[in-house]
Amino acid sequence: MRIAWRTVLVVCAAFSAVFPALADEGLDKARAMMVAMHGERCAQNPPPDEDWADRAWPLQWRDAFQAADEPDRRARLMRLYCDSGAYNVLHAWFVETDEGVSPLAFAAPAFDVSRATDEFDSAVTGIKVTGMLSELMLVNSNYDPASGMIAMASMWRGIGDAFSTGEWRMVEGAPVLKTYEVDASYDGEQTPRAIYKAE
Repeated sequence: MRIAWRTVLVVCAAFSAVFPALADEGLDKARAMMVAMHGERCAQNPPPDEDWADRAWPLQWRDAFQAADEPDRRARLMRLYCDSGAYNVLHAWFVETDEGVSPLAFAAPAFDVSRATDEFDSAVTGIKVTGMLSELMLVNSNYDPASGMIAMASMWRGIGDAFSTGEWRMVEGAPVLKTYEVDASYDGEQTPRAIYKAE
């Protein structure tokens, strides 16, 4: 997946149903949980841009085991701002149901990059998946209600020629990993490799 980095930090309003951050009990509970889980860095600074502020979207689905006469399940998907650097913004994600607020964990591949030499920007000779991780934070992430996908794009340096991207589909209120790509080349071009793709 090629990344247009000029648009990574622009969140389309049409893709986001924004819920007010003030007087929102669900978001307040999620924020308190995030600070308890990740520390005071998530409570120190405001987001760098309004587009990266706390947001929430309605979810609706049917569980596989539901009877035909049972109502659809409903929830809210919430993205909370934690911290940011020069070109990456960090968010935690939560789901609010009638049972309360829960953090989301995102499956992601662990991997090793092999290079022609010990230099960080030498040619990539291979990328090996070594297992799976569970991420509680995503970088430069957003939700698209039309596709039901959460996407992230983590820049490894400012010019955007080395990065990792992932996409998760919300299925029955939980994120399911669909694709994960890595460009470890540092060669001035975007040449991502898919290291995970769901069947």
